[in-house]
Amino acid sequence: MEYLEIFYSSAYSSLRYTLGISVTIIITVFIMNYLINAGLMKKISEYLSPFTKKLNINEIVTYSMLICFFDPTVGYSLLADGLKDKKINEKEAIGASLANSFPSNASEILTYYVAVVVPLLGIVGIYYTIIRLFIALFKTLVGILYLKKVSKPRADIFKFKKIDRKKNIKTSFEKTTALVKRIVPVMFITMFIVMVISEMGYLDNYNIVMEPFTQIMGISPSVGILVITNLANFSASLVLASEFLQNGVLTGKEILIGLLFANVVSFSTKYARYSLPFNISIFGTKLGTKIVIINSIFAFLGDLFGILFLLFLF
Repeated sequence: MEYLEIFYSSAYSSLRYTLGISVTIIITVFIMNYLINAGLMKKISEYLSPFTKKLNINEIVTYSMLICFFDPTVGYSLLADGLKDKKINEKEAIGASLANSFPSNASEILTYYVAVVVPLLGIVGIYYTIIRLFIALFKTLVGILYLKKVSKPRADIFKFKKIDRKKNIKTSFEKTTALVKRIVPVMFITMFIVMVISEMGYLDNYNIVMEPFTQIMGISPSVGILVITNLANFSASLVLASEFLQNGVLTGKEILIGLLFANVVSFSTKYARYSLPFNISIFGTKLGTKIVIINSIFAFLGDLFGILFLLFLF
């Protein structure tokens, strides 16, 4: 009977949080897809073209950066097409992958951070968003500096395709549906499993393992629960962080450190699980793997710097 109550309460809580997040995600993602398909990228690229030309690098790369503000997949696909058509070289592709870090993260501000992170964590969510953007900006600056050395301007111009309103609605709905089908079930299942394990007390043992590390950093051992949840699913860890914050289990600073520490612990597995398949499909095995390794190294350094900043300066 006790187990049934645990399963029921965990399922109810997981469903409630998942549905709440899903509604916001559906609305935001649909609006962004519609605006992008309606020509928003074209208008912004035209507006920013005087500034991007001052970078004095391959136009394909600058267009890729602009497009990544709205749709990173399309931005990286543009690089792949440029590489295939020999309009950019491998060094430019590597530099562009770093330079696209900030635009790609900025593209998630509305579709994920504002829609999910901030509603769950409040002001702490805003701080976390800012930290993630600064880390992405660090990678982008490194990429731009590298591109200034290896890239040269070309006369290639990327033309955007415009679709009618009816087709736009259909396309936006299809993209939104595909995203929801991929994310929501995983989010619910992972959150349910973590909550069941937590209710049964099994995560307490993980605190013992994490305690030496958390003692060195001077933070609560409960950060360990946040880390292991993050390893399973980032969205689930946000929900858990929200609970910890509301119940006073962890402070805002400890939650920020926990989320960043989870990135440090899991950076290799996350890049192998998500980035590697995507980059290999876009750039091929050799170049795709090289891009993932380089990006993971700079991301790792950025997360470490963020943790040190929070521990000693914040």
